[in-house]
Amino acid sequence: MKGLRLLVLLCILLMEKTQAQQGTFIHYGVSEGLTSNYIYDIIQDHNGFLWIGSNTGVYRFDGTHFRQFRTQDGVPDNEVLEICIDKYNRVWFCCFNGRVGFYDKGRFFYPGNSPALAQVRLMNYSTHFYEGRNHTNHVLGLGGNYAQLNVSADSILSSKIMPYKANAYWEEGKDNYYLADRSIICKNGQRIFKLREPLGPRMSVAKGNTFYYLLSDGLFCFREGKERLLFTWAGKLEPWQLEVQSPGHFFITCNDGKVIELREQNGVLVLYRTFTDIYSPGHAWADKEGGVWITSLAEGLYYYPDSKQNARAIRYTPQWPGKIITDMEVCGAQIITGFENGSVACFSKELVLDTILYRSTNKEMMVKTIHYDSALSKVIVSGGCILVWQANGNKEFHSLKVVNSLRLFARTVKDAEISASGKLYLNGIRHLFKVDITKPGLPVDSVFESRTRKYAVCPDIASAKIWYSDMDGLHWLEQGTPHPISAAHPFFQERITDIKMPAPNLLVLTTESEGIAITDTLGNISQLISLKELHWGAISKTKIYGDQLWLSGEAGIGMFRRKGDKYSPVLWVNKNNGLLSDNVLTFCLEQDFLYVVTAEGLQKLPIESLTQQPDKPRLLLHSIQNKAQVWMNPSGTIYLPEQSKEIKLECSAIAFGNTAPVIFAYRFEGADNFIETPGPFFSIPLGFDGHKKLYLRCRKGDSKWSEETVLLLQIPVPFLKRWPVILSLCLSALILIMLAGNYVARRRRKRQLSEQDMKLQVTLLKLHALQAMMNPHFVFNAMNAIQGYINDHDRYRANKYLAKFSKLIRASLNSSRESKNMLSKELEYIRNYLDLEQLRFEDRLSYTIELELGLDTDKILLPVMLLQPLAENAVIHGVMASNKPVKITISCTIAEDSLVIYVRDNGPGLRSTGSAEGTHKSLGLDMIRSRLQLLSEVKGKAYRFQLKDNGEEPGATAILCLALEYHS
Repeated sequence: MKGLRLLVLLCILLMEKTQAQQGTFIHYGVSEGLTSNYIYDIIQDHNGFLWIGSNTGVYRFDGTHFRQFRTQDGVPDNEVLEICIDKYNRVWFCCFNGRVGFYDKGRFFYPGNSPALAQVRLMNYSTHFYEGRNHTNHVLGLGGNYAQLNVSADSILSSKIMPYKANAYWEEGKDNYYLADRSIICKNGQRIFKLREPLGPRMSVAKGNTFYYLLSDGLFCFREGKERLLFTWAGKLEPWQLEVQSPGHFFITCNDGKVIELREQNGVLVLYRTFTDIYSPGHAWADKEGGVWITSLAEGLYYYPDSKQNARAIRYTPQWPGKIITDMEVCGAQIITGFENGSVACFSKELVLDTILYRSTNKEMMVKTIHYDSALSKVIVSGGCILVWQANGNKEFHSLKVVNSLRLFARTVKDAEISASGKLYLNGIRHLFKVDITKPGLPVDSVFESRTRKYAVCPDIASAKIWYSDMDGLHWLEQGTPHPISAAHPFFQERITDIKMPAPNLLVLTTESEGIAITDTLGNISQLISLKELHWGAISKTKIYGDQLWLSGEAGIGMFRRKGDKYSPVLWVNKNNGLLSDNVLTFCLEQDFLYVVTAEGLQKLPIESLTQQPDKPRLLLHSIQNKAQVWMNPSGTIYLPEQSKEIKLECSAIAFGNTAPVIFAYRFEGADNFIETPGPFFSIPLGFDGHKKLYLRCRKGDSKWSEETVLLLQIPVPFLKRWPVILSLCLSALILIMLAGNYVARRRRKRQLSEQDMKLQVTLLKLHALQAMMNPHFVFNAMNAIQGYINDHDRYRANKYLAKFSKLIRASLNSSRESKNMLSKELEYIRNYLDLEQLRFEDRLSYTIELELGLDTDKILLPVMLLQPLAENAVIHGVMASNKPVKITISCTIAEDSLVIYVRDNGPGLRSTGSAEGTHKSLGLDMIRSRLQLLSEVKGKAYRFQLKDNGEEPGATAILCLALEYHS
C-alpha cells in the first residue's frame, strides 16, 4: 500500500507541473435570469438541457434562457438539493423537505398526483440516488433513511420505506448489493469493512458497482470487497464534496474554495485543473461538450467552456495594490498594469501577480497611460505622476528618476504618446510637455501652454508636428506655434478625446458621442465609424497595432483592419463571446492573445477563438398550445382542432458558451422566406385549413442556423369547405342557376314574343290603315276622270270607264281583306287600272308587262297594293307631264332570294319635272316607303324601294325589291 501511494504521489507531482489551465469562465446570476444566486446542484439530461437545483425551485437551462419551475408547477419543494437522471431520461428531484418527485415528458410527478411518491418522506433531505436492477430506484437520506421505488418506463408502480438505515447503496453482479453508512460497509446485510474515518454527508458517491469516497489523505474506491487508493495529495486539502462524472473523471470541492478536477491519463488519475474563481463552490459537472459547470452557494453559476482552456480570467483579490486596473501593456514576459490609486504592478501572462513596482493609495495619482519602449527597454507610466523603469529582461525593473524642473503636477496629465525619436509627449490641462526618455535624467520640457483645456496629444510620425485637441477643436503644433484645422464638417465641433496616427497623413480621431473619424492632416474625412458599428457604446481606449485598430469601451472591444485610408470591421468581442462584462476599461495585445480588463476582472483570451464562428445550436420543441389543447414534446403530425387560427410554441436553442440572444425562425411549406422572432415563447398565425408543413430553426448571435425541425400541422377542413360538399354545392348551385336562367329566359322570350306580337299587330293595323288610305286616293282620281267624261257629254266613255272602275273597285275591296296577294292577281289589278287610264288618255298612254322566263306568278306572293301606286305615279308624272305618247313597262325578275319589279316610263323623267327622289312628294310613294319599313321590321328581311332617272334615255324607273315568298 505504501509503495502504491508513493507511485501515485510521484505521478501527481509530475502532472501538476503540466496541468491544464482552468480557462476563462462565464458567470450566470440574478442579472442573467436566475431568481437566486443560491445554487445547490446541476446535471445534464439526455436532451442536453442543464437542470439546476436552487433554494427557489429548479431551472431548466438551454444556454440562454432559464426556465424556472416551483411548487405551483409540480416541484415537491422549492429547495431542490439533489437532481438525478435515470435511464428513461426522467429528471428526479430530491428536496429539502424529504420529498421526492420527477419530471417526465413535459409533466411533473410529485406526492400530490402520485400515490407511490406520497408514501416516500425521508427524515432528512436525500443525498444519494441509485438506479438499481429489477427496475428499482434507491433513495437515501442524510440521516440514514432509505426508500425503494419500483418503476417502469411509464410510471412509478410502488414505493416503500426500508426498515434499516444507510447513506449509500450499490450493486455488484446479479445478486450482491452493498449498503454503507458513515463508517461501515455491508454486503448482502453482513458487515464486511470499516472505514478509517467517518464520511461527511457529501463525501461519498455510489456509481455502478463501485463506492467512491474521500478521506483526509486521498480519494478511494471500494470495489469487489477491496479498498483502492485512486488519488492522494500532499498537505491538508480539506475536501467536503465529491462528484463522480465517470470512473475516470472526478470533481472534488474543498473547504478553502477550490474545486479540483481529476482525470485519468495513461491509466493514472492526475490533477487536471484547479478552479479558484468561485466563492463558496458547490457541485461541479462536465457537460457533453467538455465544459465545466460549478455551482455557488452565494454567486450563482460558473461555466468554463472547453474551447476556452487557453484563456484565463481572474477577479480582484486583496493582494492587488488597487481595485481597478486603468491601463496595461505587455513588457516581455510581464504585463505592466496601472491602478486607479496610482499603483503599478507586474502580472505574469497567466495573470498571476508577480511584483508591485509602485504602491500608492492616492486616487488623485491615477495611472492614465502605460507605454513600453522595446528599443530602450523602458516602461513609462504617466497620470498622477511620471514613473519610468528600466527592464532588464529577467523580470527585474529598476526605477529611473525624472528631472522635473517645471514642477509638473501629476494630476494634470490627461494623455501621453511616445514619438519614434523617443520623446514622450504629455497632455496636461493647459500644458503640453515633453520627456526625453533617451537621455539620462529623463529631462522634462514645456512645449506649449494655452488657457484652453486640452484632451489628447499625438506626435506626427512623418514630421516634427505635434497634434492635439482642445475645446476649440483639432490643432497641430510646429516650433511652438499652434495651427487650427479649419474643417467645416460637424465632426470637428465635437470633443476629440483621442488622436492616433497609424500612417503618414492619416489620423484616427475619437469622440465621446459621434464615433470615430478617419481623416487626413488637412481635415478631409475619408470614413466615419458610426456608433452603430461601435455597438452603440462610448469608446474609452484606442490602440494601433500595425494595420489593426483596436478600440474598447462600454460595449466591448473591437478590431478594425486598415486598407488604404479606410478601416473595415473584423471582430467584436463582448459578453456574448467571451468577456466577463461588456464594459472594457483597458486592454493590450501580445501576438496570439488579447489581455482585457473589464468591470468583472482581468482576462486573457486567444484571438483565434474570438474569430471562430460559434457552433450552431440544437433546436428542441417543448410544447405547442392552442386555446383548447397542449402537445408536449411534439413531433411528426400535429392534429389541431377545426378553425385553429394561432398556435403558441415553447422552444429551446441548446448551445452553451454563447450568450448571444436567440433568434427563432419559422416558415410554412410553399413560403420562400423565414419569419424571425425572439423566443423562447412565440406565436404563429395559421390561416389555412388542411395540412401544411411547418419548418423551424434557430441561431444564437452570429452562429450558423440549426438543423430544421419539421412538423406537419393538420387542421380539419370545415364541413362547408370539404371538396365533396363544395362539389355538391357547386352542382346544386349550377342546377339552380340553370333553372333560374331557363325560367328567366322563358319569361324574357315570352315577353319578347308578346312584344313582337303586339308590335306585329300594331304594324298590321298600320298596314291596313295605309291600304285603306290607298283605296280612297284611287277612287278620288277615278271619280275625277268620270266627272270629266260626264262634263264632256261623252256618255260612251263614261259608261266604259265606270264599268272598268267598278271591276277595279271590286278587286280592291277583295284584296283589302288580305295582307298578301299572288303576283298574278296584282298584275291583273294593274292591267285593269292601266286600262282605265288608257280610256282617259287614249293614245298618249300604252303599257306592257314583261315576265322573266319561267316565272310562275301564281305561286309568288307579295304585299297587296304595292304596284298600283307605282303605276299611278308613272301615269301622273310621266303621262300627264308629257305632250308625247308615253309607254309604261312593268317587268318582273328574280335576283337571288328577292323579287325585283321595275316600273319604267319614257316620259320627261325626274330632272325635267324638277322632282328628285329625295325631294319628290307623293302620298302613294310615301305610303310605299312606310309599308316597306314596317315589313322589314316585322319580317326581319330586306324590302327596298328606289326611284331614279333612266340615265341617257328619257323617263324614270321605280325599282321595288321584295323578299321572295312563295304560296304554300
